[in-house]
Amino acid sequence: MVPKTDCDPRGCSAGSGLEREDLPRFGGLDGPVRAGSIADLGRRIAKVADALLGSLPQVLQSAAGSSTRPSRLVRELSLDKSLASRLVRSLRAESPLQLAHLAPSPIGLRIVLDAAESRGVDATLITRARGAVSEFENLLEDMPGGRSSLDALLSTAVPEVKERTELSAKQTVYRAMKQLLGLHCETNTTALILQPSDSDPRFADAIDLQQRLGICHLRPHTPVALHSATYGTEGGGEGPRMETIQGAVPQRGVETFLLPEFCTQPLPAMCMYHEGPHTILALDERKVRLHSPITITTGFIVRNGFLRHAQPDVWEEWRCYLLAYPSRMMVRDLYIRDDLYVGSMPEVRLEFPLPPGAKRIHSKDLPTRLTQLDLSAPVQQLGRGLFQAAIAGVPRHARILAYAFEQAGWDPARFRGYRCRIPYPVPMISTGWWIPLPQEPRRSTRAGP
Repeated sequence: MVPKTDCDPRGCSAGSGLEREDLPRFGGLDGPVRAGSIADLGRRIAKVADALLGSLPQVLQSAAGSSTRPSRLVRELSLDKSLASRLVRSLRAESPLQLAHLAPSPIGLRIVLDAAESRGVDATLITRARGAVSEFENLLEDMPGGRSSLDALLSTAVPEVKERTELSAKQTVYRAMKQLLGLHCETNTTALILQPSDSDPRFADAIDLQQRLGICHLRPHTPVALHSATYGTEGGGEGPRMETIQGAVPQRGVETFLLPEFCTQPLPAMCMYHEGPHTILALDERKVRLHSPITITTGFIVRNGFLRHAQPDVWEEWRCYLLAYPSRMMVRDLYIRDDLYVGSMPEVRLEFPLPPGAKRIHSKDLPTRLTQLDLSAPVQQLGRGLFQAAIAGVPRHARILAYAFEQAGWDPARFRGYRCRIPYPVPMISTGWWIPLPQEPRRSTRAGP
């Protein structure tokens, strides 16, 4: 059977306005907050924000005048430019949560107050501001993990906080995994194209395209799997089954699923490894060239691989990919023909990969948070056809799609497109398209006249 999950190819298959209404109900923090419960944390953050806003602006106005632009603070108080900019930005926050995220560290705030005190600012204002900074410091000290734990918690309620902290963390993971694995990839793209099966009305066929752009070795003898596939049909039944992009029966050759027109030329040295019906295509590590980027593109057709309508125990269809390389960018495209999954809106989920051989649990009673990661995976609608198929920085992506449609004889004008674009995706995590299945239309039983 052709799997719908690509596991690790090394061994598996293919203003101000600080209103109290802005405060969320927090939950799910690992470890206690020593000075108060989770339910009280939002109110405590608001109290700290009020104290900072009630004291710092007066200190800055007294020290630097009515204009508190970063450049003026740098000039009048001899502050570091980044510290001045962050301070001003935090005092313009739109909610207590945003202020708690943007505010400089207590050490940085004390540097500001020391500079203002040296300028002769009233001692009463300085004392009041120091008290507010101490409250902020106590809040951070009471959080398990300090500032990073507070930011992680705030990210559940403030989109800006989530975006900033998530991107920074993912960049750190990318750099670490690149060094640990000894390789990296500039961009990883996939495209799944679905239309009703010509041979069985219960199923849909799919074109599956995958491109790894700019694979680069950092050290020798690093194994790099390029593609994995299971040839044939389990038990010799009616499907699903794999074919080449031209619709031919696949053979166990190195170039069976390669699209040479969209690969590095000349093709790098590759080899194949077999275990039963499962085959892995990999770079020949004996002939690898360090710091020499390689682009590999593969494509195939899956016949009768996807359900068209909901079943008693299946209400979604899915296709998951496991990202095996640290990459700067990942793009997942989905194209669905106009007469398939009508009215369904697909979504992308980031999940922990299943153990080898484990079956996916389809249970509405299972909390999704047990298997999914709370990371951003926005879906963009591309409209009909391939007019918005191009990706900035990914040469020939739209041409690859057009080539696949042409080779398979499918009409791209009939397909609606969706895209998920994720910078610095987390390696070894599954990214999946999930499509709600419509109910099968009831057939009329009324007899004719």
